[in-house]
Amino acid sequence: MGWFIKKTLVLCILIIFSFITLIPKVSYANYEQREKVDKVLNTANSFFENMQNKDFKSVWANLSSGSKDKIIESVYKNLLKSKIKTYSKSSIEEDFKSDGAIAQSFWSGYLKAFDPNMVLNESVWKKVKFDGNKAIIVIKYKKAQEPFDLKMYKENGSWKVGLIETFGI
Repeated sequence: MGWFIKKTLVLCILIIFSFITLIPKVSYANYEQREKVDKVLNTANSFFENMQNKDFKSVWANLSSGSKDKIIESVYKNLLKSKIKTYSKSSIEEDFKSDGAIAQSFWSGYLKAFDPNMVLNESVWKKVKFDGNKAIIVIKYKKAQEPFDLKMYKENGSWKVGLIETFGI
């Protein structure tokens, strides 16, 4: 009987030790996940605050490369339709980076159709889902039947907002 008690005691100690060494790993994993979620949410929130404050240079800096490409392409095509051929795609990109006249015109028009306040103050940000270097923030606007998915992309180590991928142009 003494042998059985010793074996059970050793087994219990091993189990307890296993749990004790596992707890920091679980806590660290939860911390890492929370930190990842916070980075995505902070980027998105700052983006819409910058848009609301008309800090278009910061808006441009936090756009996904896909959104930037689509905006540049759209502006370029509209300029050509208007018979304005003095701008290249790279000059349009530079204008957006420096918050030039084209950028000001584009964002002013965009804000006539899209109110960032709807996302910032009239919606509930429900959850964040990750898939590698992509994330989706599920957001429910108070007047909408269904939530929408704000698309986020990790590019060069930073999260970027997929504005055009989410809302279109």
